[in-house]
Amino acid sequence: MQTTKRLEILNNSLAKKQANLDERIAAQYARQAETNGQPMNDKRNGLSTMNALENGERGIFNQFDEIRKTKAAITRETDKIIHCENWMEDMPQIIKDLVASGEIIQWRKHPRFFFVKGVEKGRFSIEEGKIVHRYLSNIPSEQFPLYRECANKIFIALKVAN
Repeated sequence: MQTTKRLEILNNSLAKKQANLDERIAAQYARQAETNGQPMNDKRNGLSTMNALENGERGIFNQFDEIRKTKAAITRETDKIIHCENWMEDMPQIIKDLVASGEIIQWRKHPRFFFVKGVEKGRFSIEEGKIVHRYLSNIPSEQFPLYRECANKIFIALKVAN
């Protein structure tokens, strides 16, 4: 399975959150050790000590929740990557080569669509062995030659393959 930049960011975020959780737990144990297990016997700071302990516990539980959310995001991102890889199995070799080289980019949200790198708005898909263009009129005129060159390369390769 390929890793994406987003997946790397999520994994780094998870590691930071795990480290933060470890620090919070260590701080909570240190706070409890200061009280010798009897924070309310101290008549001057009993309430503030209890509040500090409750805030620390709340922070720990919030950190657990953040870790759970990040793990869910990692799972979603991994599922998207696997879905894209499964979709690519049925694609012609020219598409696989261009995606591998980075000349075109597969859309992870809708893996049947591809973008030409450096071209805004325009996209295409391969349906029944033919290239289908979308939003051609929205491509800026200075970027159109780049899109046309890539599309022609794919068109010729598909024509030769059939």
